[in-house]
Amino acid sequence: MTPSVLKTALILVIPAIVFFGGAALMTRLSGRAVVTKRLAALPKEDRTPLNSRLRYDKPSVVRHWGALDRAALAAETRFLEMDLVFPLAYGGAFLAGLLIGWAMLGRSFNPTWLVIAVGVTVLADWTENLTVLSQIEAFAARGAASLSEARIALASGATLVKLGGAAVLAVLSSAMTILVIRSMLGAASRGA
Repeated sequence: MTPSVLKTALILVIPAIVFFGGAALMTRLSGRAVVTKRLAALPKEDRTPLNSRLRYDKPSVVRHWGALDRAALAAETRFLEMDLVFPLAYGGAFLAGLLIGWAMLGRSFNPTWLVIAVGVTVLADWTENLTVLSQIEAFAARGAASLSEARIALASGATLVKLGGAAVLAVLSSAMTILVIRSMLGAASRGA
């Protein structure tokens, strides 16, 4: 394989490995499997982890965390603590891949937009994680009455921005890969 083909593969492969591998590693290290097991007993609309929902509110959070025992709440808290570092890993991987593609395309546009897309996603993820972490700690210590509707709404909005940002990064990475491949094929056909 040529260096250009390897670089092109990095645009998609590195972010995918870091994103999916990192999530799986955090789940394993935090013991979050116990959370998934407990949530399986809930109605379908309450089974999805909060960090993967398009919207949640105080009653849905109470149902979600209310299904968890102390061990599961502790595992979820550990997961959230690890998830404070994870945005740096996947954000860095996406940015590196996108900048490789940008460079391979001859730096034909301002990379600031790529940095902004990654930065907004990472900031939304941190907002979500810090807010949910404060709420789960309050819930574990003082129960459902200690939860703040406003903070949960903030976390839910941040989750939506994070999920949207992750989708945008995936589309950008895919599009960048396609553009680089087209550019390489065009250069090869001109050289033949």
